[in-house]
Amino acid sequence: YHLQHRVLNRIPLFTMIATTFFLLVLLTATTAFAPVSTRKRTTPPFVRLQVTTTGSATTSIDTLVKINKAKMDELARIAPDSSEMTRLRFALGFGDMSEAKDALRESVAWRAGPGKDIVTSAKQAVEEATAEGKWNNDVVRDAAPHAYAINQFIKPKNILTVPTESGDLLYVIRASQIDDKGLMGAVSVQQMVDFFAYVKEIHSIVADERSLATGRLCNVALVNDIKGTRQAPDAQFSKALTSSSKQYEKLTSSS
Repeated sequence: YHLQHRVLNRIPLFTMIATTFFLLVLLTATTAFAPVSTRKRTTPPFVRLQVTTTGSATTSIDTLVKINKAKMDELARIAPDSSEMTRLRFALGFGDMSEAKDALRESVAWRAGPGKDIVTSAKQAVEEATAEGKWNNDVVRDAAPHAYAINQFIKPKNILTVPTESGDLLYVIRASQIDDKGLMGAVSVQQMVDFFAYVKEIHSIVADERSLATGRLCNVALVNDIKGTRQAPDAQFSKALTSSSKQYEKLTSSS
């Protein structure tokens, strides 16, 4: 995928730009996914399904951990095997701790149950994609649920990844270049929901790897490029996006 060099600053996580539903993440890859060099880590951590806004003026992980230590300790009692990054993002994603705890419980249950295969595939795909020190997107695309059908429609020309100057990731969806009707003629709504869950897990892994490598919390902003769009999205595609969004809100600490 071609990396656009224009950078955007001060973009909060999950910025809502243009139409609502298309702001969900689709599979993409550029050098924005390349591993960040670090002497402390050689492999990416595999964490929970979430990439969230900090709701804070600081993005220093050390500072955020100190500020949110009490909340993170409470969350650790619910999910003792969860990573520090997971607990931090859930602590930041909810003002009410009871909501954070409920969301974390649901996330853990989903990852151990219905979402286990998706999570496992994403973890293995990122391991293989970064094995040679750079991002191999073919590995990730081929490992996606129902890739044999979906990858005919989700291609480099309609998805871009742009790293921002501040270190965040910006995902750009060129809606007018996605044949959503053709796509939904090839797959079911549930198959698309599975695909979106896998993609978001990939994004979560990448964002947390960058965060741990730099010491700065990496956020993800999603943008829909509607230039050239002349009609509403396919109803089934919208349904898949809506279902995926509802699932994501329940299983993550997004706000």
